Amino acid sequence: MKVVFVFLLLVASCNLWALGLTKTIQQSEIQQKLDQMMPLERTKYFVKVKISDPKIALKSG
Repeated sequence: MKVVFVFLLLVASCNLWALGLTKTIQQSEIQQKLDQMMPLERTKYFVKVKISDPKIALKSG
């Protein structure tokens, strides 16, 4: 029984520690970083894909 309690306590403390490392990023920051990488072009075999103007739309909840 003590082992189970210690295990649950350890798991709970790890979750709290991980939440402390969470960083909030705004949608505009993500869009700005993405715009700096554009245009993005990938070629595989005979297919070429080019992404030039992606838009970020985050949903809350």
